[in-house]
Amino acid sequence: MQSWTSFGQSRPPLIIPRRHISDFFLTTGEEKAAMLSLLDKAKLFLDGKYTPDGYNVGINVGEVAGQTVMHVHMHLIPRYQGDLETRAAACAA
Repeated sequence: MQSWTSFGQSRPPLIIPRRHISDFFLTTGEEKAAMLSLLDKAKLFLDGKYTPDGYNVGINVGEVAGQTVMHVHMHLIPRYQGDLETRAAACAA
C-alpha cells in the first residue's frame, strides 16, 4: 500500500500512500494504519543501520503549515545528539 523513498541514502525516508491525496486527514483508516506500520518498519531499519539518538516524525497539512508537495507524505528524520542547536529547530525541521 505504501512505499518509502530515499531509503539508505543521504536523505531521510518518506512514507507515501499510493493514492494521490493532498490532506492526511482525508486518508482512510486503512491508509493511516498502513503508513504507521511502514513508519515502524522504517524506524527499525534506521535503528539497525545508523543508531540515531532520536527521531522527528512529521506530516505537514496545507501550505501555511509548510506543505510544499501536495501529496500526503510522512517524514521520518533521524536525529543525533548535537545535530540541532535547539529543540525549537527540531520542531521546525
